Amino acid sequence: MAQKKQLKKLLKKKRKWLSIYAKGDFKNIELGETFLAESADLKGKTISADLSKITGDMKKQNTHLTFVVTEVKDNAGYADLISYSLSTMYVKRLRGSSKDKIEESFIITGSDGLKARIKPLIVLRSQVHSSVRSAARRELKAYFDEVSKTENLDSIFRNIISSNIQKQLRERLKKVYPVQISEIKSIRRL
Repeated sequence: MAQKKQLKKLLKKKRKWLSIYAKGDFKNIELGETFLAESADLKGKTISADLSKITGDMKKQNTHLTFVVTEVKDNAGYADLISYSLSTMYVKRLRGSSKDKIEESFIITGSDGLKARIKPLIVLRSQVHSSVRSAARRELKAYFDEVSKTENLDSIFRNIISSNIQKQLRERLKKVYPVQISEIKSIRRL
């Protein structure tokens, strides 16, 4: 019996804390740590973080980023951004009542050939006819077709995080009907 316990102890590998860093535009910011036996097991792990913790801007605390570890060097994992999303409670608060909302979901292909599913959310100032909603939807789709032809997927993610796309979308949809809120509910790489 004592020999079995000793064998189990020998078979167990000592685990250690391994850091995970964000690659690309995030300048190797530490996202967190994980407790693993080998650094090779780190590849493929996903980690989520609030945008407020990464940028230090508390206004972005309702935004969640998901990263996946794609590279392991020197007992540390380096992760790529795979998704951006708003918290569900924040989206419910944005909507309000007695206002029309437009929610879409479609796949865009960046100029680099990578695909992503994007879900924009538009809240109009008041209740409108279905023809106005349809015109706004067409304009929304046309805008993302133009953006995806000219920019690669990393650039699209960067512009969504910095709210540039949301501002441009709001300005463009103003021609159809006054927009109260223009947000990207989520975008995820495919």
